[in-house]
Formats: sequence, structure tokens, C-alpha cells
Amino acid sequence: VFSLDQAAHLTANYNSLSKVTFVGHSHVTTSYMVTQAMSLQVRAPRLQLRDGVKYVFNVGSVGQPRDKDRRACCVIYDTDEQSVNYIRVSYDIETAAQKIFAADLPQAFGQRLYHGV
Repeated sequence: VFSLDQAAHLTANYNSLSKVTFVGHSHVTTSYMVTQAMSLQVRAPRLQLRDGVKYVFNVGSVGQPRDKDRRACCVIYDTDEQSVNYIRVSYDIETAAQKIFAADLPQAFGQRLYHGV
């Protein structure tokens, strides 16, 4: 789920969705709130989960982020607090990029690390 248009299709499947769904390998950090009536994109570092709402979280990427934030990203789901927190961590982009270049992978894979795209 990369866009609000795609998330809108989730509304029709509300009853079959889990309360919380995590999507990996998307490289994009975003989340969607889904009710029986609508889907809404939410961009916040922390979300407090509410009753009657289902959530889809794109958890981001520890490598190759593509949301214009070059820091690594992951989430912590606190089941006691019923909250999800996005965590951003800086890392040594230069070393990571140089390893990509040395591995003879496409140059774009290394270059994009500097920009988070």
C-alpha cells in the first residue's frame, strides 16, 4: 500500500483486516487508518491506536529508504500502550554507499542513500 488510492480499497475489506497490519520491504514510511467508511493517510512519528479503526503501517527501511529521509527507519508496536512509534536512526551512509559501489551494483543504489529516494 503506497498511496491513499490503494488504501481506499481497504475500506471495502474492513471486516477481513486485522486491527494492525505491518508492511515490510516497501522502503516507504507511511501509515493508513481504515474504517468502514474511509481510509486516511497518517504521517506521524507516534500513533495511539483507537477502537473501531484498523491500521496499515509501512514500516520503512533500515536500508534504501525512499521517503526522502535518509535515516534508517523501523517501528515499535507497544501492545500494552496500543501505540506504534516510528524510530529513525542515523547511520554511516558513506560507508554503506561505498560498499554498494565496490560490489559492482548499480550506482543508483548507492547514490540514493544520500537523498533517501
